[in-house]
Amino acid sequence: MSSHLTELLGAIDRFRQRPKANRHAAELAAELKGIRHASDLLELEFSQTAAAFSKTEEYEEQGSVSPIDWIRHQCRMSTGAVWNSLAVGERLEDLPRSIEAVESAEIGYAHLTLMARTAQSLQGSTTAAPFEEGELLDKAREYSVGRLWYFCHHMRHATDPEEFAAEQSRATEARSLKMSIYEDGSLALEGWIDSVGAAVVRSALEPLAQPHGDHDERGREHRNADAFVEVCSHVQDLGVLPQRPHLQV
Repeated sequence: MSSHLTELLGAIDRFRQRPKANRHAAELAAELKGIRHASDLLELEFSQTAAAFSKTEEYEEQGSVSPIDWIRHQCRMSTGAVWNSLAVGERLEDLPRSIEAVESAEIGYAHLTLMARTAQSLQGSTTAAPFEEGELLDKAREYSVGRLWYFCHHMRHATDPEEFAAEQSRATEARSLKMSIYEDGSLALEGWIDSVGAAVVRSALEPLAQPHGDHDERGREHRNADAFVEVCSHVQDLGVLPQRPHLQV
């Protein structure tokens, strides 16, 4: 471990040991903003380092099939998070003003990942217009992360509708849901759903996944699971499940 990284981890540890009792709401709010900004700056460093690592053969020497696979396992990240980091790290030169905006806390790292993925998509197309940072940065300063996602979504569709439609088709075809049943009858789910399907699933689960009053101690993931079961129960109760035809001989 380098001396710079040791110093960084030491500084983080000292910060975590700060007094935390009797903090006022305004102090908590200021800390939240400051901690998030510090996290954004570290994400920038991680992205740049991840992009540099992806150009080496170290992952292969350690037995991984790709840099993404190595980073996902060794850094304990999801595949999507790794792709975001690489998208940012590989496009630092295309987004200089946006990097400065993150550094000055005008926008967040989450905004930057959307911009980098949009640049990645447009630059990888043979029919789209050249990527322009300025308009997207203006929107990032104005929009929330969620609203910017929709803007990028529509921007890609308007700029290159054919490639956008093809990408959506590929994403739909890549949907998967693995169900592992255990001896006691419990079920583990693992899968991936494209953005269109995700919107449908979230719109169905969100209303049912809200806390049931102040005394509901269930965590978010627990409430999501309960909502999923409730949706399936409603469908069964309504009797709208399609029935597989039975063959009679």
